[in-house]
Amino acid sequence: MIIEADEFIPALEYLRTIDSTMEAASRTGMCGVFMKVYTPNGCKTLTVHFSKIRLYVTINNHRLHVDLAHGLMHRLNEAQLLQPEDRVRFSNKYILAPIMGFSTAADMQLWQLGSLIGVLEAKLLYGRSPRLYSKNLIDLRNRLAILLLSLRGVCFMKCEAGHFTSFIWEKGNVLKFRDSLGHNMDPQILPILYWVLSCLPSSLIESVEIIPGRMQSSGSGSCSLIAFNPIERLLDPTAPLWEPSLTGQFRDTWTRWLLGYHIQATGRGMFVNWSRCSVNPIPAIDHSPDGEVTDSPFPYIDFNIYDIEAVFPFLRHSPYHKPPEPVPHLSAPLLSPSSCYDIGDCQPASAAFDWE
Repeated sequence: MIIEADEFIPALEYLRTIDSTMEAASRTGMCGVFMKVYTPNGCKTLTVHFSKIRLYVTINNHRLHVDLAHGLMHRLNEAQLLQPEDRVRFSNKYILAPIMGFSTAADMQLWQLGSLIGVLEAKLLYGRSPRLYSKNLIDLRNRLAILLLSLRGVCFMKCEAGHFTSFIWEKGNVLKFRDSLGHNMDPQILPILYWVLSCLPSSLIESVEIIPGRMQSSGSGSCSLIAFNPIERLLDPTAPLWEPSLTGQFRDTWTRWLLGYHIQATGRGMFVNWSRCSVNPIPAIDHSPDGEVTDSPFPYIDFNIYDIEAVFPFLRHSPYHKPPEPVPHLSAPLLSPSSCYDIGDCQPASAAFDWE
């Protein structure tokens, strides 16, 4: 069952009566309804099967999901962010399917990538559990200890109340800080960074240096792009410097990276089956008593702490990167016909929804 390109979706308030009576009507031998739909192009009379009515209800229940997924597909085709075969492959996925490849993104779904297309809040999924030193934060400290000789520096991104900032340390006593809204650094995070870096020589932070750069306008939702930009430029000096006029290009690049990552990870099984393939094992390293897992608003959740599964061009030659395996074609409809939701809990949509 599909939605045609020129098909209008009736709003939920017009579907409630039909949906509540069609089960009883089916017992009398009826299998559908005649509907008169008023559109900007005139009145249309439709013959709609009961199963299509339920699909209309499902689409109304997922109005935000469908809108963002539709906008994402339009942008992919318009800007050709993926190769044609990858665009076709992606268009055959469930929009409610999880984004593949991340250990902590089980509740992140493909339609959410559509938030990168408009001027919306584009956020990476970071854990919000109230721990001072979460298990991953301890793992990070242990990981730094075994990479001691080859380590060039450490970069962090912090998300608090939906706002992203970044920190860069490069084997010295200066911590660099970037905040696209010009806020001062929260001093509470310094003890946490001190502890994480304390396993490294010459890691005593004596001063904080603000990374210069343009500010974002309040509410533009570009803080994650801006916070990551100095980290990207540290790894790849040829990477462009963020400017407000380049925000659309940055969002397109991120969308392409995340979709490419999803395509690489699809078909490779659960995260634990393919992520723990780093060159060096993670040994058990004793940490100081203040490194115990305790409550704090500053957790650390690393998507792929055990492996670099690079999509970024500046990381493709990492010694820890392994070439992606071929991804099988997985065919699936846009929406699962079996995904039905309680119509009583639905919010009314607009009078008509134009898929195109």
